[in-house]
Amino acid sequence: MSQPPRAGPLADKDGVPSAGAVAGPAEDIARASDAVFEALVQRSPIRATYFGVAGHDDRWDDLSPEGWAAWSRALAAIERPAVPAGRSDSAIAAGVLEDFCWLEEQALAHHDHSVDLNPLACPVQLVVMALDAMDKGSAAGRANAIKRLRTLDACLDGYRRDLEAGLDRGQHLAARQVRAVAGQCRRLAGADGHIAEVAEQVGDAAAGQAARAAFAALATALDERILPRAAEADAVGPDRYGRAARHFLGAEVPLAETYAWGWAQVHALRAELAEVAEAIAPGLGPDAVLEQLRSSERYAAPTHEAFLEAMRERQARALEIVSPQIDIPPALRVLDVRRAPTTGTLGAYYRAPTDDFARPGAVRYALPEQDGPVPLFDQVSTAYHEGIPGHHLQIALQVANAGRRTRLHRLAYGYSGFAEGWALYSERLMDELGAYESPVYRFGMLTNQLARACRVVVDIGLHNGAALGLQVPALADVPGLESGGAWTYEGAVSLMYRYGGLSEAHARSDVLRYLGWPGQAICYSLGLRRMMDLRERWMAIEGRSLRGFHDAVLDIGNVRFDALPTLLGL
Repeated sequence: MSQPPRAGPLADKDGVPSAGAVAGPAEDIARASDAVFEALVQRSPIRATYFGVAGHDDRWDDLSPEGWAAWSRALAAIERPAVPAGRSDSAIAAGVLEDFCWLEEQALAHHDHSVDLNPLACPVQLVVMALDAMDKGSAAGRANAIKRLRTLDACLDGYRRDLEAGLDRGQHLAARQVRAVAGQCRRLAGADGHIAEVAEQVGDAAAGQAARAAFAALATALDERILPRAAEADAVGPDRYGRAARHFLGAEVPLAETYAWGWAQVHALRAELAEVAEAIAPGLGPDAVLEQLRSSERYAAPTHEAFLEAMRERQARALEIVSPQIDIPPALRVLDVRRAPTTGTLGAYYRAPTDDFARPGAVRYALPEQDGPVPLFDQVSTAYHEGIPGHHLQIALQVANAGRRTRLHRLAYGYSGFAEGWALYSERLMDELGAYESPVYRFGMLTNQLARACRVVVDIGLHNGAALGLQVPALADVPGLESGGAWTYEGAVSLMYRYGGLSEAHARSDVLRYLGWPGQAICYSLGLRRMMDLRERWMAIEGRSLRGFHDAVLDIGNVRFDALPTLLGL
């Protein structure tokens, strides 16, 4: 794996291996990778649950300042081999090991854990997802879940202390995020919330009450101790944003150039949508067609269960379409599709299978609390994105590649840019394969791609617009977003609603997510941009095929984008 233009944990500023680096053969690389993986699952039982590693489901992560300090010491104590040259499996393994440790060490050095507060992917949601993922069917599994419910208070209190430590250091926490997560905690603490459902599943009401009390205590602490010290400003600024963007994409992100490219994508996709809208309803125009598809029961599943069944059928159809193009092992042909735990954030996400595939890959849909019609026009491409040939195919194939990749690589390492780039590429690939049998579904795919392009300008604009002087262009029918004006929360919501094809509630949920998870939202479109560029360069070489490109990318697995050209022989 080629090295980025920076000094990593194994090299000083002149590129000379540091004292912690030791040269070694393949077995040394494998041994060091296993040591880091074992240290990781000891440090993070939550991640161990996601990975399906037994022996940790009765504990929680230590999210206190002391816990993070211990993790820093554990990483520093592990010797790591230098990265050999070339594209061998050992070179990939050593590069992954070095990069994983560098990312962890950078995050620890900047105390990123102390600002990890948002309504989608912070410890509050991760503990709920861990409870959802763990075994509750066996007596041993239920005992583990009960122990976790009873001891959740210590985990969440450590998290609270770490947030306060970050504020003591002068780190930025946004009041909007504090209020949102406090609201989630109150819902989880409720008698009809998801924690009460888990307690009912394991048959221990008292354990459920203890966990609900832990969430109630965290809600109170967020309201009374964190919120008064939080900033009303949402923006994190170019320094923190740029570092986060590199972390998510695996490559440098020139913010001003990317912002301009994002607007060009928005306008290009709007034009493409207009062409498809004409095929659906001549003369009506894309905005009116979008509103019709979003509101008409003709294009909706009547209930949540009907929607989930439609998505299961769509995955079966995708399997038939993709199987001739990519070899799909039997274990990957099982995909669990169901509703996600209710936390108030809408959308869909993928959960990887366990190492032994005893727990299959899963797509979870966070649906509105009220049952009723669910629009389908934009969900077909989402099914391809989250399931086959998107996240499920890419991630589960990586998990299954035990003969070529280390456990660290298969289970614990990867970039959002690669994963989301492949998933967004999969939406376009399915268009090439004729998988959108109706122009309504193709319109939905383009609407989703437009939403991702809108994310680029919204995310960069909200967090960096004032600092970098990024201008809002003239737009039609987007209240709150004025040409040459400043980016605001309401303006961003308006753009995601008017252009991005989201309902107003979903738009508000998404913009809240962007503000609390800076740099992540842009990696979808930027990942697609990188993936398409790699494909074009691959196909320009005589004798190379599209199937060969897919096989090569999926075999290498999720790595930094700035490493992929070398690994693909480009």
